Amino acid sequence: RSVKLRSQNYCEASLTLLLHYAMLKFEDNPRPYGNIIPWPAYAKTKTDSELKHKLADDIIKYFDEGKMWECAIPIAESVCHECTQVTYDYEKLSVLHKRISDLFHNIVHEVRVSVDYFRVGFYGNGFPPFLKNHQYVYRGHEYQRLTEFQQFLLTHFPHAQVLSFNTPPGPEYAEAEGMFLQVAKVDPVGGEEYEKLCQLSVADSVKEFYHTNDVSRFLLNRPVRRGPKGDNEFAHMWLERTIYQTSDRLPSVLRWAEIVQEEHLDISPIEYSLETMVTKNKELVSLMRSADRDASQLNPLSMALNGVIDAAVMGGLSNYEKAFFNEEYLKEHPDHRGMVDEMKTLIAEQIMILGQGLDVHQRLAPEALRAFHVKMETCYDEMRKKYLPESEPRRPLSLVGGIGRTPDRSARNSTFSGATPSPSSQGSPTMRRSMDAPRYQRSDL
Repeated sequence: RSVKLRSQNYCEASLTLLLHYAMLKFEDNPRPYGNIIPWPAYAKTKTDSELKHKLADDIIKYFDEGKMWECAIPIAESVCHECTQVTYDYEKLSVLHKRISDLFHNIVHEVRVSVDYFRVGFYGNGFPPFLKNHQYVYRGHEYQRLTEFQQFLLTHFPHAQVLSFNTPPGPEYAEAEGMFLQVAKVDPVGGEEYEKLCQLSVADSVKEFYHTNDVSRFLLNRPVRRGPKGDNEFAHMWLERTIYQTSDRLPSVLRWAEIVQEEHLDISPIEYSLETMVTKNKELVSLMRSADRDASQLNPLSMALNGVIDAAVMGGLSNYEKAFFNEEYLKEHPDHRGMVDEMKTLIAEQIMILGQGLDVHQRLAPEALRAFHVKMETCYDEMRKKYLPESEPRRPLSLVGGIGRTPDRSARNSTFSGATPSPSSQGSPTMRRSMDAPRYQRSDL
């Protein structure tokens, strides 16, 4: 624990103490076997119950300092149950309920930066056997990005060389006498809890925690162009995707976990375009929610709206039409007809989301941004006339809570001929896979 605290690894320190906490019961049994934790703060405890209460206080404290409030709440609630049903310690119970209230408040209102995850491969005979030709996923610190993480590794392995490619290295590296590092940022795959929250209109701060924590699967995407140069890049841009499975969920008692399995997939241009469109639509809705709750968050929404509208007016959406919305493509790829219909529907959805985004922007924009807003409105109307029929409303008719779940796509299938209702917008079929149950369950405590 002390090592983790010196490194400010508060979450890992809490999870280490949680291992001891789970071994104890709230019972007044003396501990004849002596201190199970060689740390002065726990030396004065005489019974299992005292030690467990002290551990719970520290676990909650360190989870709080590490901004892992969701993990602290089940611990606090388990102590509440003890105070309510066994000890009837209502004074401590009142303190705990205030603490739980603060934890829920922090989840919704405090700024929390999502950490990045990095896949690291160690190659060459210069590494010890437990690292040589092994791969790990590391959990970074707040604000630690790829370049900073690479420098962190080089301080520990100053003679190592960082490889500039992410494809599997050959024997000239794996069996060489030197030390070679392969470092890349990977994206976590949220589990069942995250997928469930994505179907609900809840705050993004609530969902994001389950997207980046208690995860054991990670994605590495590498865009690859396969086709003649000079052609429409949307039609020839493939995605080489690697899915990594780690030995343990992160975060854990360590900041890393070994990769025990990997799967390689080729994502076709139409699937890649679908994922890009889904991601952008989610981003726009998220930025609208943030600006609607806090006007100081208007600038990110302004930049996102302008970027999407400008790209569409300058021919961004027409590239999708040229690449996929033609009979030649459907004859060559008859099994892609459903995905082409999905793309058409997503474009219509994006236009309507942009419409509501402009409503939010118009309501919140200061006088200095009025001319900028008028320009976006003009460009938006031009885009809408091109891609939505006149009978289609300018704004979405029903978004949950004003700004929430994206509109029902089936109501807009008339936008493009032949469109059909879309499946769940959680990405391509390769991404819609179930996960194990979350690790932090209150019933286990």
